[in-house]
Amino acid sequence: MGARRVRQFFLAAAGGAAICAAGATAAFPQGPSALPGSLDRAVLVNWLRANTDLDPTNVISVSPANIIGVMAVNRIEPADRRVFRAQIRSEVISAQTIREAGNSSWAADVEVDCQSRKGKVNRILDFPMRNLRGTAREAGGSAEWVAPPAGTHLYTVVAAVCDAGFQRPLAPGQQMAALGSSGAQPPVATAPRAPSQSSAQASPGPAVAAGTPAVSRSPAQTAPAPRAPAKPVKRSSVAVQIAAADTEAKAAQALRSAMSAFAAPLDGTSMSTVRVEVGGKTVYRALLHGFASADEAQAFCTAYKAAGRDCFLRDAVPAGAKALASR
Repeated sequence: MGARRVRQFFLAAAGGAAICAAGATAAFPQGPSALPGSLDRAVLVNWLRANTDLDPTNVISVSPANIIGVMAVNRIEPADRRVFRAQIRSEVISAQTIREAGNSSWAADVEVDCQSRKGKVNRILDFPMRNLRGTAREAGGSAEWVAPPAGTHLYTVVAAVCDAGFQRPLAPGQQMAALGSSGAQPPVATAPRAPSQSSAQASPGPAVAAGTPAVSRSPAQTAPAPRAPAKPVKRSSVAVQIAAADTEAKAAQALRSAMSAFAAPLDGTSMSTVRVEVGGKTVYRALLHGFASADEAQAFCTAYKAAGRDCFLRDAVPAGAKALASR
């Protein structure tokens, strides 16, 4: 896939939430995977210590889907430039992601330019087990440097690497992190940790997110532009699943939210819900499909994950899927 098309995917990757843990109380269903019961700081700290080797002081972001930590930060450019490479890892705490996508942890190699506030996410690796164990599965990437919008994983990584005052949500005595502070002091690198055998053998690859600042308009400029003719339906059989809800209405809502937040990369695609039985329960899967190729579907999923959301690819839309109106 060309750089232009990859950039188009990541320009729309805004709106992801990086939720700090202090004071949060969102509940999680309990199950065999022993997920944390809430986003409360003490609960998360105890859960990490009991189930993972991720030190709570390394955590930079907590959301209902992931706990993300920075394991090491190293300078990769001469002293006159402030460019660093950060090793990122995550433990997945979404029962839906673990059940449907089959990964319990993931890792990425991220390059950060503190002067321009841009980042470049190298190849992302998904692992089926906790602590980056099991056979790694590549989750895509992009070669472009971008300035990520607030709320995305990449935005949080840039702030954690570049801002001396960045507050890690699970560190002792910390309050809710103030992302994007204006400080420009050199970052403090954490001690490198030994990567798992699977991740150590993976070659760096490259994913990202960027935003466009709002532009004020005069009343004469507020008239909507004429709508461009619809593009032909794309032909790839690959579908991207973004949710599995307990009602069809919730699945449809997830699809429309994605269509709204990612309008450019999803232009010309379609969305469908499909009812399935999983573990004796009825689940409605939310599927986006009609991409030009499997590579484009994967690039969108990478952008979607960079925005703090979850997704994975399916080979095709199953029979019996219910199509929804595109807009």
